[in-house]
Amino acid sequence: MIPVRKAVERMKPYRPPLEGRRNFLRLDFNENTIGCSPKVIDALRSIDANEIATYPEYDELKIKASKFFGVGQENILPTNASDEGILSVFQTFLDAGSNIILPAPTFTMFRFYAELLDLNINQLLYNNDLTFPEERFLSAITDDIKALVVVNPNNPTGTPVKRETLIKLIEKMGNRLVLIDEAYYEFHGETVIDLINRYKNLVVLRTFSKSFGMAGLRLGTVISCKENVAHMTKAHSPYSISGITVKLAMAGMDDREYVERYAAEVKINREALRAKLEQCGLPVYPSSCNFLLIRFGGKAGKIAEAMRNEGILARDQSTSPLLEGCIRITVGNKEQTERVFAAIKKHL
Repeated sequence: MIPVRKAVERMKPYRPPLEGRRNFLRLDFNENTIGCSPKVIDALRSIDANEIATYPEYDELKIKASKFFGVGQENILPTNASDEGILSVFQTFLDAGSNIILPAPTFTMFRFYAELLDLNINQLLYNNDLTFPEERFLSAITDDIKALVVVNPNNPTGTPVKRETLIKLIEKMGNRLVLIDEAYYEFHGETVIDLINRYKNLVVLRTFSKSFGMAGLRLGTVISCKENVAHMTKAHSPYSISGITVKLAMAGMDDREYVERYAAEVKINREALRAKLEQCGLPVYPSSCNFLLIRFGGKAGKIAEAMRNEGILARDQSTSPLLEGCIRITVGNKEQTERVFAAIKKHL
């Protein structure tokens, strides 16, 4: 056998339950539940053989994305989803053995790529009420910490982090990497993208997989000061995003109204569902994302299975730190939300 890197030998395989989901109401991965903008479908229909036969070009995508996000073209690195964005950031700025701070629970792929690159992970738990532990994070930033990750708002807790807290963390890290994932920005409405030129150690991730309804296209963006983006570009695959993805993403950005309208509906339904569940005596955590985290206790596994039998997929989070007995459920449109509540109430 070919010798394997020690870091890979130590890793546990990541096996998300992604297969056989198409015939269910998919509320387990926080996808857009009604699909992408019709403009994206129109763009897909217009693709010809020549576009498929040629290598992708990215200048037009960067121009449109820079206007969409309100930054310069030199501030943007398009990536093959946020997954590749995380890998690009880590492998550009961190050597093997670097000490990094990761919150827990949070998006699994940060740990995945940290382990792959043989980084030394300092895990900090959220508070018991799932609010962000500001003081513990600030205290944990010592001279040997080379990077800090914050997901805002956090997945799977739904927890937002205050802007002033983020600034404290960024300032205490000095010239060391602070990576902030804003995957759920459209449902939260607060960003630190405007700080990328004020703080040169700040890197922000955005994705087209959630509110845009384009998870299958695998597109994300890394946003930072031009110096950081130039370094990441050197360490980045030149053709990791398909030409088809480029064309469809530009069509998606042409329909900002669709994204905003969907996000607004989700927020209304999220709060309505939360109120109904709380009336049933279920602890439901406040969320700034397109999902709710509900604590069912010892019934969690049975509830998740019962929902599956009703044709609804939800994510049992019981194996995550602090989340024993919790199920995360994506919120969609009104009809879907009513269906979810009926299924839960039926099996309580």
